[in-house]
Amino acid sequence: MATIVKGADYTIEAGDVKFAVPATYTGERREIEKVRRELLRRWSKTLHHPVDVFQHEIQVRAGNDSYWLPLQNPLLQPFIQEAPAGTRLRLFIMYIGANAEDRLFVVNEFQVLPK
Repeated sequence: MATIVKGADYTIEAGDVKFAVPATYTGERREIEKVRRELLRRWSKTLHHPVDVFQHEIQVRAGNDSYWLPLQNPLLQPFIQEAPAGTRLRLFIMYIGANAEDRLFVVNEFQVLPK
């Protein structure tokens, strides 16, 4: 799991590999970059999911590391309303695959944790 295969442009995970992880929201949000968007498109097409379910990603911090994670579109407005910068979260994420440089996890659900 979570392997970048040498010589492969993309690796798609079809096994619904899911995790619940703690993180802190940095307050940063952006549109998904072109290379990551292409991985999401290939994953959606392979598994017959709707193609444009993810358009934005959030930046979270876990320990000393930060990560950009695509957030499902229906979660964007609730996330903006419930999670200001510095909010502690439990994220329910799923591994969807990798491209030549990056492994990609997406957020399917979130919970705001007490301060």
